[in-house]
Amino acid sequence: WDFFMSTTEAPSFNITVPGGRGVLKLQKPFIKIHSGIFLNFTSLFEGLTKVPKVKWTAGLKGHGKLQARVQGALNTTGSADVNPFHEFHLDMIDKLRAPQWFEKIEFAAAHMPVSFQPGFQFKAKMYHAGTFHGAMVFGIDTHGMLNPTLSFDSLKGLDLNVKGDLINTTIIPPFWMIFTKRFEM
Repeated sequence: WDFFMSTTEAPSFNITVPGGRGVLKLQKPFIKIHSGIFLNFTSLFEGLTKVPKVKWTAGLKGHGKLQARVQGALNTTGSADVNPFHEFHLDMIDKLRAPQWFEKIEFAAAHMPVSFQPGFQFKAKMYHAGTFHGAMVFGIDTHGMLNPTLSFDSLKGLDLNVKGDLINTTIIPPFWMIFTKRFEM
């Protein structure tokens, strides 16, 4: 957060590949989430000779705000092969190739311990033929309500239900200008 400008910082990443240079900028990235976790558990024990009937429902109830605008540009000075297996790697994406884990969340629901560790991972491959000059811009600004639930019934099995609404959503579709002989991503 940039307190002087009263806005989020705009991180910038320099991209250097063999024969090319570029930049990737995030303008006003912002994510804020308010969420609650719930777990409802019931069981029915009908006797020693019968299997107990178990039902539970776990989920999240929350809302959040997401906004970001991504701008990128890449220019090369040399020509590349058309071989799709001769791809180049971007350092920033290589760092996200391995799973990035957040802190572990542990709590107890009644006398049942619950523990999970959220994370994310991103992989991409890209190649081009000929010289490449290009730029791309895309973005989103939205407020959303989210309510995913996971239920288990010993007679029916697992059931996953995700309900969500996006409110006041503005999507900036990808705009790009690419000059090359062939480009695949």
